[in-house]
Amino acid sequence: MSATSYRLHATRLIAGRELRSTVFGIGIYIVMTIAFVLASYGVNSFLYNISQNGALAMPSPLLLPLFVAVFLSSLYLGLLSSLTISRERDQGTLEVLFYGPVDSFSYVMGKFIEQMLVFGVFILFNLVFFAFVALITNFGFSLDIIWLLLISFFVAASVVAFGIFLSSITKSSRASVFLFILFMAFFIGFFWGYSTLMGIPDKELSAGMIYLRQALDYLRRVIEWVSPLEYLNRGALAVASSSVSGFFAAVGESLAYGVVLLAASIFFFNRKGVKK
Repeated sequence: MSATSYRLHATRLIAGRELRSTVFGIGIYIVMTIAFVLASYGVNSFLYNISQNGALAMPSPLLLPLFVAVFLSSLYLGLLSSLTISRERDQGTLEVLFYGPVDSFSYVMGKFIEQMLVFGVFILFNLVFFAFVALITNFGFSLDIIWLLLISFFVAASVVAFGIFLSSITKSSRASVFLFILFMAFFIGFFWGYSTLMGIPDKELSAGMIYLRQALDYLRRVIEWVSPLEYLNRGALAVASSSVSGFFAAVGESLAYGVVLLAASIFFFNRKGVKK
């Protein structure tokens, strides 16, 4: 076998080993249950509004509940990804693996592929669940749902790559998980606060608040390229507005983001080595 064949074989084995342990674990099913409960609550709220106010003009009422389900699934896989390298370094498993035909490329890519296969399971369950919801509510199963599920796969790759990157630059699993939670909380909190501030009319703002809003706007332009969650937001907006160019732009940006972070993960993994 050539070196490339050995590398691909090692990648496949690593992905398969982790996939079995994740799929047969209870974690992903707990997350899916939470996601579907929240999605059901959103659908029920929409049905209640219809019963109270009559027909509501909304192109695809299932898009927002689906967005919530995809968002939670991506966060969960990102959290798992932040443990991939650091946890096995803590346990000493990396040293054992690297005695065999495993290098940094095959290891990182194996971990990445495993998480994306798990997200494929999420997509399958989401497809079945929302098809059932569309059937019993008569909302209709629009193509927008398919497009959002499709783009969510590429965006989830960005979140997973972000988690793997954090795992590659930290020495302990606690540090990588802490960093992931910290970054996600900051990204979510920043854009919630930014949206709230931007919604206040200028005449109600003091001079200091206006300068603060301008500063936050400059910061937003940076964060929207750093935060993997923003790629999901841009993709969902493109689907909701039926923007074909926006859809493919979001896919391309997510792919580029993921490739850069995976390459950086391999680089830092080589720098830090396999020992604690």
